[in-house]
Amino acid sequence: VVLLDFWAVWCGPCIVTFPHLREWQEKYGDKGLVVIGLTRYYKWNWDDEAGYASKPAEGEVSTEQEQEMLKKFAAYYHLKHRFGIQEEGDSLDEYYGVSGIPHVVVLDKEGKIRMIRVGSGKQNAEDIDKLLAELLK
Repeated sequence: VVLLDFWAVWCGPCIVTFPHLREWQEKYGDKGLVVIGLTRYYKWNWDDEAGYASKPAEGEVSTEQEQEMLKKFAAYYHLKHRFGIQEEGDSLDEYYGVSGIPHVVVLDKEGKIRMIRVGSGKQNAEDIDKLLAELLK
């Protein structure tokens, strides 16, 4: 079972979903759940003093620097799932109907889309958890 989480470092509602992602990884990771956080390069840095990602006032951010920022971001938020970086023009957003983030897609063991949810609300989290439990029993 795969949970695709489309998100961005600058997205407050995405960050609100992190406790659920951590919970599902912990609860279902050894039962066959694979969580993949899909994001893009946004040319952001990690501010060590403040403890968050930020867009630099000036200068370029290399791919290597942004990958390091993502590692620090994941550590700061205690995220243990995989990240995938979408390339510019990648069709995953279109394929999975991403119109806003956070956007979650749950795929069953046969690769069939079983659920798509947009947003960080309580009902979405409850619906996703219920489906994950069903698919992984």
